Amino acid sequence: MLSGPMVRALLAGTKMQTLRAVKNPDYFGCLTGDCTHWHKRDCAQWLRDCCPYGQLGDRLWVRETGWEGPSRITLEITGVRVERLKDISTADVIAEGVKILSPAFPKADYLELWDRINGAGSAEDNPWVWVLEFQNTPNE
Repeated sequence: MLSGPMVRALLAGTKMQTLRAVKNPDYFGCLTGDCTHWHKRDCAQWLRDCCPYGQLGDRLWVRETGWEGPSRITLEITGVRVERLKDISTADVIAEGVKILSPAFPKADYLELWDRINGAGSAEDNPWVWVLEFQNTPNE
């Protein structure tokens, strides 16, 4: 589910990823430190495999609210990872398609947007998030 401004950013080619809160992070021992994997790369792969939003190569169909007919946007997932919200980089803020209001503090602009979408103060909790990278693909 994407807002109107985010759909427009997709169409403009400026939105190339999305962050979604990890629901029930305690289920994922790799996040909480209660992990049985021998190697960190095993954790990363296991978490990617558990992503409820899709896997590498999956296609996501974006349907615009009120649009009658087939969607104009199909996205192919090109990356999946899990990180803390406040670990978002400037490059990630740009890939989110967020309009940067304060060039010196782009992360602050994104965290403010997160609070507007997910509730006041929710960014302060620094939740675990799924980071899905994607590319816009032609409809077939």
